[in-house]
Amino acid sequence: MTQEDYFSIDWHRGNIVRLTNGKEYSVRKVFKKYLLLYSEEYDAYFIADNRIIDARVSDEIWDD
Repeated sequence: MTQEDYFSIDWHRGNIVRLTNGKEYSVRKVFKKYLLLYSEEYDAYFIADNRIIDARVSDEIWDD
């Protein structure tokens, strides 16, 4: 995903993203330049930026 595409999307907690490896992860927190994602497979959080994000596949929003 280009940086322009990344910044044009209105990211929210609860969105689902697909990474370049083909796996999908839920967004847990949104920062300006990157997203905090959660992997159920490893029960761990990790950071992803526009270089490894392929697309947003769900625009679901979780209420806090």
